[in-house]
Amino acid sequence: MIEAAEERCMSSSLVPADTAGNTTSRADGGFTLPEVVVAIALTGTLVLSILTAAWTLIRTSTISDNQADVEAVLGAAADELTLLGWQSCPLETGDYEQRVREAAGRVQWDESAVTVSGIEYWDLNTASWSSTNPFIDQTTLECRFVPTTAAASRMQRVTISATSPGGTQSRQLQVVVAEIRFLDQQEV
Repeated sequence: MIEAAEERCMSSSLVPADTAGNTTSRADGGFTLPEVVVAIALTGTLVLSILTAAWTLIRTSTISDNQADVEAVLGAAADELTLLGWQSCPLETGDYEQRVREAAGRVQWDESAVTVSGIEYWDLNTASWSSTNPFIDQTTLECRFVPTTAAASRMQRVTISATSPGGTQSRQLQVVVAEIRFLDQQEV
């Protein structure tokens, strides 16, 4: 009879006293605090990495756009000088400066963003570039016509400088502006 009572106790749904009230197993208990902290830290690191990459991409794109704009303005300014053609006294008349500033206006930039930063003249005697204009009378500093039989003396190397709005990108371009004459068209 004692054995039958023990068997009934074993087969019944009675739970020992030390586990009473704890009806859930470990698998149903959720996450511990350290697990939640690690998950949040990993998620935060991943989001921060993605935001950093996106910011770098946006910044690189902006820099590339500014570089492209500066190059385009320099190209337009060089085209303007080519269309204008060789001028005997460009510093005195301001023709070159006016033309390169017009190129800045085409892209809605302030005209001061594009300038002629230097003009050099081909010197026949030294076969090199010089800062002295052979068409300027050195005593009166007036522009005068100087006849020449060499087309090479009618060459100028013009340096154009462009700076993007905000000043993030600056470039220079050198353009050779020349008046080429054939032998039968040269003056004596």
